[in-house]
Amino acid sequence: MTKLSINSLNWTFCQRINGPLRAIIHLGAYPIENNELNIEIKEFYLVNILEEDDRAISQNEFCSLEQALAFMELQYGHWEFQNQLSDLESKGGCSSCAAH
Repeated sequence: MTKLSINSLNWTFCQRINGPLRAIIHLGAYPIENNELNIEIKEFYLVNILEEDDRAISQNEFCSLEQALAFMELQYGHWEFQNQLSDLESKGGCSSCAAH
C-alpha cells in the first residue's frame, strides 16, 4: 500500500488528522515597505495544529513550501491522511449544497 503524503500539488486541500487535532499548511503574508511608493509582499508558510473548533494550538513558520512540507511529514506523517476534496465529492460535492 502506498503511503499518501501532502505535497506541492495537494497541500491546499489535504491535511493530517489525529483524533480531534488537524495538521494543515496555510500561506501567510505581510507587507514590506521599501519606500513610500513601493510595497512588497513577503510570503511564508505556516504549519498549524488546530482543534475541532478550528482553534490553533501550535504554529510553525517556514520560508518555503518545501520546508513546511518536510516538517509536516517529519512531525505528523504518522497521522491519518485526509483529502478534503475527496471527502466533499463522496458526500455530493458543492452541487449538493442548498446554496446552489
